[in-house]
Amino acid sequence: MKRYILGLMFLLSSFVFARPVRVWDVDDAIALIKNNKITDLHLSCNRIGDANAARLARALAHNTTLTTLKLQLNIIGDAVATSIGEGLARNSSLTTLDLASNQISPAGTASIAEALIQNTTLTKLDLSHNYIDNEGAANLAEALADNTTLTTLKLSSNRIGNEGVASLARALTQNTTLTKLVIFNNQIGAAGAVSLARALAHNTTLTTLELSINTIGAEGAIALAKVLAQNTTLTELGLSDNQICPAGAASIAEALRVNSSLAKLDLDYNYIGTTSIQALVNTIRKNHTLIQVSIDRLTDLQRTEIDRALQRNRNLDD
Repeated sequence: MKRYILGLMFLLSSFVFARPVRVWDVDDAIALIKNNKITDLHLSCNRIGDANAARLARALAHNTTLTTLKLQLNIIGDAVATSIGEGLARNSSLTTLDLASNQISPAGTASIAEALIQNTTLTKLDLSHNYIDNEGAANLAEALADNTTLTTLKLSSNRIGNEGVASLARALTQNTTLTKLVIFNNQIGAAGAVSLARALAHNTTLTTLELSINTIGAEGAIALAKVLAQNTTLTELGLSDNQICPAGAASIAEALRVNSSLAKLDLDYNYIGTTSIQALVNTIRKNHTLIQVSIDRLTDLQRTEIDRALQRNRNLDD
């Protein structure tokens, strides 16, 4: 198989691979990067190791064609993340970097964050399912305050907590390019949601906030509802499995009466209660921007009413 891949690389040596290439051999991948023969490289599940990562980083520093690099599920630790960060700081073509499901802690995150300050091309970064904690989130937040290209940041399942999300929230008041922040399953409580709400009162670029599988409760939901009544840029909000009780859901229903931008809302797996569910249904029937809503424990009639309202709104968009 390796002989076949190398032969194919030789035959097509004058071409740039425009489609995603899945390579199992790290040597082959590095050769493609060094020779500027690839734009989209998937190296997931390869256990690339520290030595190979250093080689990959050096190749990345001088490459001018690679736009997407996927390295998830590689048991990448801080040493490898540091090497990648060094390469990213010098690279001028990469737009998407996926490092999800590895073993990166705050030390490795610091190098990537430092690279974000210097790099001017990366638009999407996925660090989900690592161990960056609140310290790593603070490092990234500091970089976000200066970065002007990143549009998508995924940090799910990283135990960043209220302290970490507070750092990110402060960065959102300064950052003017980030449009999507995914931070589900991060041990974020009401205090974290309040920090985000304060940031959304000033931020005018974020369109997607995925906050599901946390514990913001009624207090957090009420804080976000208050800003929803004023915010005109957020289009997608994920709040499923957040211990939101009837009071929190009622506040969201009230905010949706005046909000004119939200298109997708996820409230599944909360403790909304029949009265607040009906309040949401009544509001959604009159809302003209929502096109996708997830609420569990609806009656058949309520689901029909919501589906009818959402279809009406989708038709308006067509």
